[in-house]
Amino acid sequence: MRALKSTQGVGNWHNLVPAKVFWWYNKKDPLEHAKGIKAPVLLIAGREDTLVPEWAVREAGKRIGDLATTITLDGSHESLYSNKELIPVMLMFLEAQFR
Repeated sequence: MRALKSTQGVGNWHNLVPAKVFWWYNKKDPLEHAKGIKAPVLLIAGREDTLVPEWAVREAGKRIGDLATTITLDGSHESLYSNKELIPVMLMFLEAQFR
């Protein structure tokens, strides 16, 4: 599996988010929708994640119930994407869904 490379500074693309996303983000509560999930889901929390705090991931897992598998790893929101510890965890989760 290849690691994703950053696209920052490639071509004319810039890693920017419109300010309106923060207005929208404050109006929505993803936890309100957690009980509606009807498929197995793997929730991954980062202990140093400031975008989606660990408590919020755990709360989502509680609301989803038995369909949720929640794990916590060291790292921030962005660092989890390149964490090689996740590969075997994701594979085990997926294999369990197809047994």
